Amino acid sequence: MHWTRFYRHHYFTSGLSLNLGNDTSLCAGQTLTLTQNIAGVSYTWSDGTTNNSITVNTSGTYWLEIDNGSCTGRDSIDIIISTSGLSVNLGNDTSLCAGQTLTLTQNIAGVNYTWNDGTTNNSITVNTSGTYWLEIDNGSCTGRDSIDIIISTSGLSLNLGNDTSLCAGQTLTLTQNIAGVNYTWSDGTTNNSITVNTSGTYWLEIDNGSCTGRDSIDIIISTSGLSVNLGNDTSLCAGQTLTLTQNIAGVSYTWSDGTTNNSITVNTSGTYWLEIDNGSCTGRDSIVIISKWIKRKSGNDTSLCAGQTLTLTQNIAGSVIHGVMAHNNSITVNTRVLIG
Repeated sequence: MHWTRFYRHHYFTSGLSLNLGNDTSLCAGQTLTLTQNIAGVSYTWSDGTTNNSITVNTSGTYWLEIDNGSCTGRDSIDIIISTSGLSVNLGNDTSLCAGQTLTLTQNIAGVNYTWNDGTTNNSITVNTSGTYWLEIDNGSCTGRDSIDIIISTSGLSLNLGNDTSLCAGQTLTLTQNIAGVNYTWSDGTTNNSITVNTSGTYWLEIDNGSCTGRDSIDIIISTSGLSVNLGNDTSLCAGQTLTLTQNIAGVSYTWSDGTTNNSITVNTSGTYWLEIDNGSCTGRDSIVIISKWIKRKSGNDTSLCAGQTLTLTQNIAGSVIHGVMAHNNSITVNTRVLIG
């Protein structure tokens, strides 16, 4: 009788299998033991040890290689030691329209969850305005984050800014960055920005599927330069002052005396001018100030008989009276007086 012996051959095309788990964050002072129990293999860790486990407490990449004499397997894990506690992020503060809801969710391995309402699931659904927070705890350290939810009853909020004047050749890019909305501009484009260089009213409408928001801006292209107006030429009485002021956004100021504030105070005769500059074009205006005395005659020369008196009166709004009548608007005389 002839016996035929069959041999079974094992072919490993992908190596031995092992899994050190997901990358992990630890708090300062925590440790993590990495363990594998695989029969018939030898172990070699990244630190050179040959046990089936190592304990780690510092940030780094740790790997294990196993070998059964015929083939090998290898896996690695990243360990991060956090000095500021566990990391949790609920996202940016958010506006909702009336009737909308938002589900706040976190998926963090090995932690307990506590929300501001006391629930301990990994998510909550909100539909009212307020501040919502989540605290996570892994038994050694904690992490916390909060988010403000605003329920808008008047639609989504956006702001294209103040109406703006541009000089010929200038352009302005209008941009909005609002999460979770669709954009529609006055020209029909649907990007989050447009660039304009002609006069007109430009508007943007945003839509998040439940409610909308809209804002507009007027753009004026000036062909004659920036506009500035110091007012009419003005007369001042001696001792009076006048403050010339301009409030124009986005320009630099240069006055006739070289100062660069948005205002100057004057009290002497002269021509005062202001030039404004926005980096692309300029504007200029001037004003003439005349400082003078008010001279007022008190009437015709008059003769009085002995014992007679005469009351001299002046009523001049906004003036200070000098001379014999200083500080009063009238005097009574019974002797020879020269009133200039």
